[in-house]
Amino acid sequence: MVEPESLNDRFVMLRWRDRSGAVFGPHQISVGTLRAIALITALLQPDETMPGIMLFDEPELGLHPHGVCIVAELLKAAAEKRQVIVATQSPLLIRDYDPSDIAVMEREEDREGRGATVIKRLDANDLAGWLEQYDLGQL
Repeated sequence: MVEPESLNDRFVMLRWRDRSGAVFGPHQISVGTLRAIALITALLQPDETMPGIMLFDEPELGLHPHGVCIVAELLKAAAEKRQVIVATQSPLLIRDYDPSDIAVMEREEDREGRGATVIKRLDANDLAGWLEQYDLGQL
């Protein structure tokens, strides 16, 4: 059971009580679990406290593959209400998205060797043949 302890009007300390009654704090759980708690808390916060734009860098790190799928669904739900930007290299995280949801960043160079980052949206029509056999994560 999770027991929040109010530290003040802005901060809460979470403690966990197991069935035997032993109490555990955040210093006793893994970094992956802490990351998952923070991520899920951010994505499930009430509309009135959710920011207008949310940025996540590799939210899949430290998560079990099933957890990655859950986070992908939470990201989709949050994106219906807010602007959500996610940087990832995880095929699992993007496999159930639509191609139009994905923007790919690539570095391109001109003839003089000067580079620039180019952002391109995926086009479902261009990928239609491939998507008959593969999911987006596999591509």
